[in-house]
Amino acid sequence: MKAQERKQVAFMTYVFGGAGAYQGRDLAAAHRRLILEKGLEEEHFDLVAGHLLTTLSELQVPTPLIEEAMGIVATTKPVIFGRV
Repeated sequence: MKAQERKQVAFMTYVFGGAGAYQGRDLAAAHRRLILEKGLEEEHFDLVAGHLLTTLSELQVPTPLIEEAMGIVATTKPVIFGRV
C-alpha cells in the first residue's frame, strides 16, 4: 500500500501543477495491466474520484477549489481508459 500511496502523491502533485517533474509512466501505460488483467473499469475511477470529492468536502475546501480539482481529475479519465 505504501508504494501505491507514493504513486498517488506523485500523480496528484503532477496533475495539480506541483513542483518537480513527474517521472512515472504515462497514465495509459501505467494502468494498462490493471485494465487488461485486473478488470479496472471507469466505475472504479469514479469511485476513487468520489472519495477525493468527499475528502475535500470534509476538509471544508472551498467549493470553487473542489470544482477545479475535480475538473482536473476528470481530464485524466479518458487518458487512462484510452479515449483520447
